[in-house]
Amino acid sequence: MNYRYRAIALIIVSLSVVLSCTAFKSAHEKPPALHWNKKDKSPTIVILPFENNSDEPDIQALFRRSFANSMSSKNYRDLKLGEVDAALAILERSYGKPWRKLSPMNLGKLFHCDFLIYGEVTMFRKLFLGLYAQVAVGLQIKMVETSYGTVVWEKELVKRAHEGGIPISPFGVIPDFLRCSMHLREEQKITLVERGCRELMADVPNPPKPAVSVFIIGIQVASFADKARAVKIMKELKTRGYDARIEKVVLGSKKWFRIIIGPYYEQKEAVAIKRVIEKDPRFQPVFIHY
Repeated sequence: MNYRYRAIALIIVSLSVVLSCTAFKSAHEKPPALHWNKKDKSPTIVILPFENNSDEPDIQALFRRSFANSMSSKNYRDLKLGEVDAALAILERSYGKPWRKLSPMNLGKLFHCDFLIYGEVTMFRKLFLGLYAQVAVGLQIKMVETSYGTVVWEKELVKRAHEGGIPISPFGVIPDFLRCSMHLREEQKITLVERGCRELMADVPNPPKPAVSVFIIGIQVASFADKARAVKIMKELKTRGYDARIEKVVLGSKKWFRIIIGPYYEQKEAVAIKRVIEKDPRFQPVFIHY
């Protein structure tokens, strides 16, 4: 009995040493300098929906929310995740293709943004071995500028949390096992994700803080493949007092004509006008930041 118990304890100790290490892989030793010459405003960044290549449901949404919350510490203007998702849904309905098939340049034009964040959860693993429990998560992040589609920063992170110990007597085996199993649950997963995002954010290139903060926003009212229809709607909006114009966007080989109203310099005004516009079932307005 004592021999078997000592053998189990030795295995647990070995696993604790081998598995408890935190792995951290970086594409760069130091974050690259972000060249941003527009001193009067911060660059606009869009955090796209993350992909999930693990078996853990919704882990990609948790990572994305945590990453977006951490982004507030940087000198970017980031669109709210709800606005991004609404715009992508409208885009897919209007243009008839998944947004992931669009180039960074096209997405940049659609969002009027300077940078895009792509994320992918590469793994999520739970391990319970007697007295030892571990959770491991992996994430890949890259930041792409939208003028030429160049990756300006990328990083891979593997983060592990573990719990376990050697009981002082054989009677402690079951209580310790239960403690390990119960500890590494949802709260530990959230904590692990948040820790990982904080480490990633410490390495994200930070643009210089603008001398003057300027709020400029437009509203995309609708998008049509038929220019004549777009012109008709634009004229209708002008008669209703809106400063409407048409912007042409080329996606692949197809031209689209977006109707934009604005710009607006007060967020409350822009939100109020968007609420009025969306009452018309023909329109699905989304914000465009400048």
